[in-house]
Amino acid sequence: MEATAKRNIKITQWVNFFAWITFLVPIIEIFYTYTWLSIMEIVIVSNVFTLVTWIFEIPTSAFADTMGRKKSLMISVISNFLGALCILFFPHLWWFIIASFFSALYFCFWSWTEQAFIDENLKILWNQQWFWKVFGNNLFLQQLAWFITPVLASLMLKYFHGTWYTILAILDVIFAGILIILQYKIVEVQVIRARIWSFARMIKENIFVAKTAIINIRTNTNLKTLLLYRSLSSSASFFTIILLPTLATKWMPDWYSGFIVMWGTIAFMISSKFIYKIGEKYSYNLTWVLWTVAQWLLLIIVWYFFQSWVFIWIVFILMEFFEWFWQTSWNHILVEQSGGIAVATTRSIIFSLFALYATILKQAVSFLGVNYALLIIWSIILIANIFLWRKILHIKKKPLLNQQRS
Repeated sequence: MEATAKRNIKITQWVNFFAWITFLVPIIEIFYTYTWLSIMEIVIVSNVFTLVTWIFEIPTSAFADTMGRKKSLMISVISNFLGALCILFFPHLWWFIIASFFSALYFCFWSWTEQAFIDENLKILWNQQWFWKVFGNNLFLQQLAWFITPVLASLMLKYFHGTWYTILAILDVIFAGILIILQYKIVEVQVIRARIWSFARMIKENIFVAKTAIINIRTNTNLKTLLLYRSLSSSASFFTIILLPTLATKWMPDWYSGFIVMWGTIAFMISSKFIYKIGEKYSYNLTWVLWTVAQWLLLIIVWYFFQSWVFIWIVFILMEFFEWFWQTSWNHILVEQSGGIAVATTRSIIFSLFALYATILKQAVSFLGVNYALLIIWSIILIANIFLWRKILHIKKKPLLNQQRS
C-alpha cells in the first residue's frame, strides 16, 4: 500500500502540471472579441461557470466523500475534455456557454478532492506533515505550466494569425486527453463507504453533514462576518474577466495578451512564496484586510487612467501579486473558525454563496460601461472595509473541536 501511495503522489504532480497546460484558456477572452461577443455576453459565459459552481459545489464534495476520490477526479477531467471539444468544433456563443458548463463541472469535481486524496496517501506514508511541501510543489508545477503556455499562445497569435485559434484549441484537446490517461492511473486508497452503505443511508449522511455545516455557519458570528467580507471585498473578479477585451479597445496589439497573463503569473508565483511567512508573522487577518485596501487603490488607478492600456496592464500585474494574499488568508481563517466541524462542506457552502453573489453582481454591472462598473465595484469594496475591517482584524483563532472537549 505504501508503494501505491508513493506512486499516487508522483502521478498527482504530473497531473497538476498537465492540468494547467492550456493554450487557449489564458487568452480566451481576446478570442471572444474575434467572434464578436460583447462585454455583456463574455460576462454571461463567465457567469455560467459561477452559477453551475454554485449549484454543484456541495453535491460534488459529497460525491467525492462517499463514492471515492478517483471517480470524482475522473468525472472532472472528462468534463474538461468535453469542454475543450466544444471550443474546438463550435466557436459560437451557445457552445461557449456549454463549454463553460463543463469547465464548472471540471472545477467542482476537482475542488478539494485532490487535496483530500493527497492527504489520504500521506497518511499511509505517515507523512502528513509533508502536505504543504507536496502542495507547494504541485502549486509550483501549476504556475510553471501557466507561465509557459500564455507565451506560446501569444507567439501563435502573432505568427499564425489566421489559424491560431484552431492550433491552440487542438493542443488543448490533446493535453486534456493526456490528463484523462494520467488521472486513470491513480489508485483509490480510502475505504469507499458507498460500497457498504445503502444509497438511502449515504444520502442521509450527506444531508446530516450539510446540516451540521449550515448550523455551524448560522450560529458562528465570525463565519458569517467572514462570508460577508469575502463576498463584498472580492468584487474585482469582474476586472480580470473584461481585462483583455478592454485592452484590445485601447489599441493594444492582440498578441500581447499572453505576455500580460505571463507577467501576472510571475507576480502570483512571487507572492505565493512569501504569503505564509507574512501571514504567520503579522496574522492572516491583517494580510487579508491589507489586500482589500490595495485592491481598492488599484481600482482607483484603473478608473483614473482608463484610457491607457499600459496602466491597466500594470494594475493587473499588481492585482495578481496580491491575489494569493487574500486567497490564502481567507482560507486559513475559515479553517480556524470552522472549529474542525465539517470543514470541507463549510468551505463549499461559503464558496457557493460567494459564487451566487459574484454571478449577480457581474451580470448587473456588465450592462453598464466598464468605467462605471469599476466605479460601482470600487464603492462596494470601500463600504465593506468601512464597516467590516475592524471585525476581521479582531477575529480570534477558534480551537478545534477535539481541543475544546479536552
